[in-house]
Amino acid sequence: MASVAEQLGTPLMPWQRLVADVAMELDPQTGRLAYSEVDLTTPRQSGKTTLELGVLVHRCRTWARSRALYSAQSRIHAHKKWEDEHVATLKRSPFADEFSVRYQPGG
Repeated sequence: MASVAEQLGTPLMPWQRLVADVAMELDPQTGRLAYSEVDLTTPRQSGKTTLELGVLVHRCRTWARSRALYSAQSRIHAHKKWEDEHVATLKRSPFADEFSVRYQPGG
């Protein structure tokens, strides 16, 4: 996941790398993610957006037919954040031709 973040042009800070390494840990017996859910609480403006995009891209590229859903306090906020930050980063990355954006205003 850290490699994906690097390719997105957003290398991880040490705390982000630790979270990513633990959150993406695989169970050696099953080959599946060791944790089905990871909760993270950090102050505003501390780098959650960078971390979450790296996780979304990594998971979608690792597991076939994956879809990523993005949410926020409202669909308008989620759409704005996705368009203004994530899509712009993806378009500048080596992954630009691997994603599509589908926005459903009523959904």
